[in-house]
Amino acid sequence: MNGPLRSWIVGATILAVSAGCGGGATSSRPKQRPFDAIAWRAADPNSRSDREIRGSMVDDLIAQKLPDNLTMAEVARLLGAPISDRLSAGIDDPSWDIAYHLGPTRDSPIDEEFLLLRLNGEGKVAEYRVVPN
Repeated sequence: MNGPLRSWIVGATILAVSAGCGGGATSSRPKQRPFDAIAWRAADPNSRSDREIRGSMVDDLIAQKLPDNLTMAEVARLLGAPISDRLSAGIDDPSWDIAYHLGPTRDSPIDEEFLLLRLNGEGKVAEYRVVPN
């Protein structure tokens, strides 16, 4: 085998292996879905079957359901219990008061993503951000 045929076979093999290993051109971003408080609270981002549930809903949550001025108690009723040990999750910035694990990042399934919330002096949500860790 020589020339173009060999190049084509090598190229096809590399493409097939890349696609099989997740190295293709497809995005790892989960399909976006509407926020559902029950599904959010029930999801375990550490469970293989639940890994992308929260990440797929966070954009809708921020756009529709997470207004400023929610109290910490209202956030907990909406989203469930936050991460209790933020340091073990790698969140070492103490200015963020509440953290929720979202699962794998949108761009790289080997990293994790978190929703962070900062409370103001009155104990109400003043800022939120989705960050990789």
